[in-house]
Amino acid sequence: VAQSEDDYSDLLSALRSGAASGGSSGSRARAGQRNGSPGGLNPDLVDKFEQVLLERRHHQQRLEAAEARVSELEQRNADLASENVRLRTTAFGMTPHSAVTRGLYDA
Repeated sequence: VAQSEDDYSDLLSALRSGAASGGSSGSRARAGQRNGSPGGLNPDLVDKFEQVLLERRHHQQRLEAAEARVSELEQRNADLASENVRLRTTAFGMTPHSAVTRGLYDA
């Protein structure tokens, strides 16, 4: 199930406050007794989770930038294709329709 960035941030805040306060629930205390950490939250795990979130955010930003670049290139390609059609039809003294029917370029 996909989680929003806000959900992850809220979870990280809850983990940090639980780790700082030592946890208040009995299940957290029992978990802490098992792993040796007060409150059951290992600060290293919380830090690792934060690092994963930061990496995820960085990768998401890179993906968005790449998608924007692809969109720009697609638009540029469409513009160049239109210019190509115009130049070919002008060079051969044809209308765009006759150039298509004679197969001078792929429409």
